[in-house]
Amino acid sequence: MDKKKSFWPYGILLSIFAIVLACIATIIFASQYPVYEDDSFFLSYQEVKDNYDELETKQNNFDKNFALKLDDRELKEQVIDTKRDKKAYILKDSNLTLLLIKQQKGKFDFKDVNLTAKLTRPHTNENDAFLQGVEEYGVVNVPIVGAKFDTKIYSFILPPLAKGRWQLKVKAENEEILGFKSFEFFVQ
Repeated sequence: MDKKKSFWPYGILLSIFAIVLACIATIIFASQYPVYEDDSFFLSYQEVKDNYDELETKQNNFDKNFALKLDDRELKEQVIDTKRDKKAYILKDSNLTLLLIKQQKGKFDFKDVNLTAKLTRPHTNENDAFLQGVEEYGVVNVPIVGAKFDTKIYSFILPPLAKGRWQLKVKAENEEILGFKSFEFFVQ
């Protein structure tokens, strides 16, 4: 009798084994960045899910009354994603200035607005740091816009940063408004 060996049973077993390994790898990679730890709103996943409409209304109120800008006169801008036209700033020193600009028809006062700034790396939360800034009030000729507006200026001194990509996430809030803004940086 002539016995012919076939490879197809081994192929099926190898395919099943490869599928199981792919599932395990997916679970391991997904557990390293769980969605419930996304802090784009400075809130937990459940709070955002439960109050999304209210957050959106408060964000619209913020956009109608204020603008949050980065004083980028000392920063160099670089395109990091041409498809989405996403830009980042090249950070050369440790000073940052944020401008909270009151719109001309804004009905809220600066004194009611609290600002929280968080410095983070996009791929991990190990280096997260909340920043304390120095506040100044006044009517300032805003160089970015080219006109005079009531402006609250926040000056931050950054800690020493490792080379790579960083984000400054900012949250401005009071009882009726809530504004979020994120700025991308590269440290070289």
